[in-house]
Amino acid sequence: MVIGHTVTGFTDKLKNGEPFKAFYTGTNDILVYGVAHPESRGLYNIGGKEEIMKSAWEKIAQDYSMIKE
Repeated sequence: MVIGHTVTGFTDKLKNGEPFKAFYTGTNDILVYGVAHPESRGLYNIGGKEEIMKSAWEKIAQDYSMIKE
C-alpha cells in the first residue's frame, strides 16, 4: 500500500532473507522496506526460521549505515 502497487514474490523474497525494497510513491528519495511481521505470525510465514528474519533486518541495517555516512 505504501508504494502504490501490488508486489509479487514478496513472501518468497522474505523466505530467502531478503527485505523487499521500493521507493515511496512519487519520489526516489524515500526507500521503503517490507519485512515479515516481527512476531510469531511473521516467523511462521517465512518458514519458522528466526535466522532468516534476522538476515533481512541485518541487510536493512547495512543499507542504513551506508546512507548515513
